[in-house]
Amino acid sequence: MNNRSNAAKLFALAIAATALLAAPISYAEQQNVIEEVVVTARKTEESLLETPFAITALTAEDIELKGINELTDVVSFSPGFFYAESSVGKNSREHRRLIFRGMNPRTDLPHRAAATLFIDGASSLGAEFGAIENIERIEVLKGPQAAHFGRSTYAGAINIITKNPAEEFTARISADFGEYGHQRVGASVEGALTDWLSARATVSDYEMDGMYSNSTVAGEDLGARSTDDYSLTLFFQPSDSFDMKVRYHEWEDSDGPDAATLYDHRVGSGGEFHNCTGGGQISRYKEYSTEADLNFFSSFGAAPTVTPTFICGKVPEPRSSHIGMDTGSVRANQMRVNASTDWGLMPNAVVPDHFGLEREAEEISVVMNYNFDNGMNLNFIWAEHEDFYSTMNDLDRRETEGLYLLGLGGDMFGGFGANHPADAQDLRMNALEDSSWEIRLTSDRDKRFRWMIGYSDTELEFATQTTGSLIVYFPTDGIDNTMVEYPVNYNPFSIFSGAPTNINAGFGRSTSGDGVIWADVETTAVFGSIEFDVTDKLTLSLEVRRQDDEVTEGQYKYVFVPGDAEGAFHRPLLPRDDGLSDNFKSTLPRFIIDYKPFDETTIYASYSEGTRPGLFNASLSGLSPTELAQIKQQTGSGVEVDEEDSENIEIGLKTSFSEGRGFVTVTAYKTDVENVQSPIFAAAYTDDNGDAQVISGSIVGQGASAELSGIEVEGGYIFNDNWSAEFTYAYNTSEIGRGFFSADAFDILGDSNFVQGNPFSRYPENSGTVSIDYNMSLRAGWEMFARADVIYTDKMYASQANITHTGSGTKLNLRVGVTTGKFRAELYCLNCTDDRQPKGLQYLFDFSGISGAFGDVPGGLGNGRGLSIALADKAMVGFRASYTFGGGD
Repeated sequence: MNNRSNAAKLFALAIAATALLAAPISYAEQQNVIEEVVVTARKTEESLLETPFAITALTAEDIELKGINELTDVVSFSPGFFYAESSVGKNSREHRRLIFRGMNPRTDLPHRAAATLFIDGASSLGAEFGAIENIERIEVLKGPQAAHFGRSTYAGAINIITKNPAEEFTARISADFGEYGHQRVGASVEGALTDWLSARATVSDYEMDGMYSNSTVAGEDLGARSTDDYSLTLFFQPSDSFDMKVRYHEWEDSDGPDAATLYDHRVGSGGEFHNCTGGGQISRYKEYSTEADLNFFSSFGAAPTVTPTFICGKVPEPRSSHIGMDTGSVRANQMRVNASTDWGLMPNAVVPDHFGLEREAEEISVVMNYNFDNGMNLNFIWAEHEDFYSTMNDLDRRETEGLYLLGLGGDMFGGFGANHPADAQDLRMNALEDSSWEIRLTSDRDKRFRWMIGYSDTELEFATQTTGSLIVYFPTDGIDNTMVEYPVNYNPFSIFSGAPTNINAGFGRSTSGDGVIWADVETTAVFGSIEFDVTDKLTLSLEVRRQDDEVTEGQYKYVFVPGDAEGAFHRPLLPRDDGLSDNFKSTLPRFIIDYKPFDETTIYASYSEGTRPGLFNASLSGLSPTELAQIKQQTGSGVEVDEEDSENIEIGLKTSFSEGRGFVTVTAYKTDVENVQSPIFAAAYTDDNGDAQVISGSIVGQGASAELSGIEVEGGYIFNDNWSAEFTYAYNTSEIGRGFFSADAFDILGDSNFVQGNPFSRYPENSGTVSIDYNMSLRAGWEMFARADVIYTDKMYASQANITHTGSGTKLNLRVGVTTGKFRAELYCLNCTDDRQPKGLQYLFDFSGISGAFGDVPGGLGNGRGLSIALADKAMVGFRASYTFGGGD
């Protein structure tokens, strides 16, 4: 029996059961109005419908009713916001991008992000926050927010406000069980300890088996996830004028292999869906099924040049035979075991003992408020966050164990070739730490002239290390002994460093960036705002931040030392280098005109500016001025890359009508982005000796432009005591302008400039939600409720080349249940239509080598790419219930 049939029958039984409890209805007289939501997006409390910029607020009640468990669920109810998986096709919780209004940041390095997550007003490096139980409100702020929130908010920000402990003793238990081994259980207890101190403690556990079977490893599911979460909050209020909240939170994630796959050109592996050629040229290896078939001496020299094929249009849904990873292979397990023992690992490294993700995260924060007798408020925030996580990955995302390739050709290596197995894995380790404090003084908000002034200091530390078996070779004896030799430093993030004399030496693993990439950032800022009520209806506001962003980026290096008797080489880390450092200074304003023509209506217009952090191209640091000039001609950048700038114009209308029974907000915006930072795989130059050279790796170009525009709408209406509805809609379009170098377009279309005029990839241009709620009184204080959410997501392109997309998707979520206020039970169905729109696509460098060699030299050949697919969540039926003890009537 399929999921849709299960869902229909269960819901029919639930509705029939609640109907038996129903008595003749005598509705109580009550005023059906939409409750006012108070937000703190401008660091002060104000009504959501009076805040003069685009913001979506989801309260604790919204979180409960809509079944929100993480930020991916917030996307459905916040127009203009999208939450993308790291390297889209991975489909993991490793590191995810906050995308606002189509502004894809084009990097997974968190210290270079375009948007930031804040928890109780303090910035957090990364976009994860653990369990949802402690959240009072989620504020989604769209457009540049630098004036109030500072660094890395030039596209938008998420501000999460956590719950204060209740004064009365209250305890709550909850449980949620569903298909595919889904279970989420939690408990909280809170209350006053003294007249001036209250506390809240929570614990929760989440488990999920995964929705897809790994066709390569019997009994293994792809997409399994688990989280253990704990928190403690103390709230001090010794007087009416002073309060302080101290919060500690920690959680651990342990996930299995990602629910993802990858299509290449071979029939049976996605090639049967290829229906077009893009125009690029690549070198492609010859395939063999066994080591014995390899000829170890005849392979050297460039591989044949071919025109790759692709999927134009909507990507077909993978069959079960397409979904399989080598997470149980001999080579994979060798890599998994030896990575933790043979290698010098970066500080704070978390090494998983399985394929998938391991995360250890914690945070601590202090928020203090003092209210003066004259109406002024002094606010202080201090916070520290740590997020250490690692993933073991089948990097080629499909079954390749036992497949071998003859020859490694391509422009990058001048026709050099070698034999290697196709299977590719890597271990990615990341360490994120931040510490921040902010002090702010705000005037009396009831005055006609209002002001705020503050100072903030934020320190960020980030490090990432990748080791793996990406491109490995066999020695002349034909023996697969790659695990007892030493590494080749090659992948898209580092230059090839194997000496020609070693081409038959049996290279083994590879590392990213010849060690560990690290970054230290310290950002200090003075900020403030002034507001003036010109009349009772017209208000002018000016917000400004003067920011000093000190960025230092560098590497740890490895050293080779002889290993054990079997010949293994260990690689301890040397002390990190001094790195490259500079200060990026900016002044970031926002000007707002706010007009209230009548009560419950706000019309506003605003102008704001934002910046994306500056950075460095470390791989260019050793070049001469003449060599750098050649690189700049191709990329627009040099060793130092300036900040990316945006200017945003926004107009909006917010109104409540029908005596508070309905509301609607409409926002239109236009954003011009200059000095766009774009990743470039390689650049060629002639050195000072007259020899041709290639620089490859994470080169970032600059100088391009882009334009974003769109409209965002939210609304709701209470029809009567029983029925209410909500809706959202967003049209977010983007256009890539001049000077944008796209490695995607070069590899697929044969020309990096073909992206001009295209929209950015990996986000939906159109999206929207329609929700209907029904409530009915039953006997003995019970109430029945039902809810339906229809969620539409437009197609999302796999690359800036805009040839392959996900197709559009429409999901239906249904909920029905009963509640007494303290007790709540709900039967639900998620994605009842079993929509299979992929979560994301990416034309990924195919590290197996099956799709082709690595080139990407201007004027030369491109890279072999495969289409990585993040698989959709299937339809799921579940049941959840909660009970609250105490807390008054």
